[in-house]
Amino acid sequence: MTLGEQFGVLMNARAKNLVEQAAFPIAEEITEEMKRKTLNGEGFDDRYDTPYRPSYAKKRRSKGLQTERVELRFKSMRIERTTAPMNVQNGAEIGFVEGGKIFKYHQDGIRYSTGVRTRTIFPRNWQSVPNDIYQRFITLIVGVMNGK
Repeated sequence: MTLGEQFGVLMNARAKNLVEQAAFPIAEEITEEMKRKTLNGEGFDDRYDTPYRPSYAKKRRSKGLQTERVELRFKSMRIERTTAPMNVQNGAEIGFVEGGKIFKYHQDGIRYSTGVRTRTIFPRNWQSVPNDIYQRFITLIVGVMNGK
């Protein structure tokens, strides 16, 4: 076996650990950041339409809830209950225990008669990931590939 072939075998073996040792921790960090950002009515440098539509704001006010920012939390706090990272197509995927369809509508955009309202709760691309999380991801990848 040539030196190049030996190196390839070594790197392929290490690459098999990337999802579990690098992608899973970063997916969890992004999920925690999503919870913090949505609680403040924010997205990941992506579109996050706020405030609530007037009719929904009225319903929330009648229940004694705030209406200044869209925090995607009502009675059941579904957004707080996320699944552990799962390996999907050699990547890490976070899901919701319940209400996932609703959150997908917010992420993709909901069409109303007044237009589309979008609340991107997860980053759409790497440019939207906070730099500190992105840098930790790079560090984890380098560590795994170095055999640490």
